[in-house]
Amino acid sequence: MSKLKVDGFLISCGVLNVLDTDYETARALKIPIVSEAPFSNISEESYKENIEEIKLCENVILANIEFGYGNLSNLKAVEEALNIGKKVIILQESPITNRDYTKGEATKIYKEIIEKGAILVYSEEELFKSLH
Repeated sequence: MSKLKVDGFLISCGVLNVLDTDYETARALKIPIVSEAPFSNISEESYKENIEEIKLCENVILANIEFGYGNLSNLKAVEEALNIGKKVIILQESPITNRDYTKGEATKIYKEIIEKGAILVYSEEELFKSLH
């Protein structure tokens, strides 16, 4: 997030748990946040708010994050971004199977996102090239 902000990109982030370190980073950088209570799944209201933020974006970046049932809706929001015509870039520094704690559900959605046309990159350098 920091490098994107420093490079002049207007950014927002997916739904973040208020105890997440990314939440603190986003607050420090004055990035708009859709927040959720600690240790809870993303609510329908937060999911919809996230989709509204996505509609305002040019690009959607999926970071190399872990997925559990609590944040699986963020991955579903990335899929919805593709469905509404947004450019989606996935930063894959490690295989999704190593980051999926949903008994394969995240892996299935992740692969569908790639099949629907997301751009897959393997480094931050490639990520920034794909934004220009």
